Amino acid sequence: MALTGSVHAHHNFASDYDPDKMLVVRGTVAEVRYTNPHIRIVIEQITDDGKPLRDAQGNPVRWTGQTMSVRVAQRRNFTRTSLRIGQVISLRGWLSRQEGVREMGVSAIIQESGHVFLAREHIHGGRRSPPPPYPGLLPGAPAER
Repeated sequence: MALTGSVHAHHNFASDYDPDKMLVVRGTVAEVRYTNPHIRIVIEQITDDGKPLRDAQGNPVRWTGQTMSVRVAQRRNFTRTSLRIGQVISLRGWLSRQEGVREMGVSAIIQESGHVFLAREHIHGGRRSPPPPYPGLLPGAPAER
């Protein structure tokens, strides 16, 4: 029974996120849930000049990024203290397949310094492929090498 629960809890990333819809969103960290099965980061999107982006009701435009498991994060030196609330970062990832949801499967977490935490190199069920290129230069960050 326990095995069934853990298998049920795990899912194929490609079933939730579209491998053909890569985007980069820049914002301030509003929340980090450093728990399994996947770390989740919530950012409030900002404009190129650093101003908060608002929806029609005047609320902050929030994006949720699903990243790696805690164990994988620790192996990649991404710890509970790697991000702080209010810090400006960019999340690069694949858009959720759910219509109208501001969520992505995170490929990379890019700090303003240019430091990148790679969360996921591929999206297709276990196939190894190089990470996709940035869809454009990130404001305030060096070009990808």
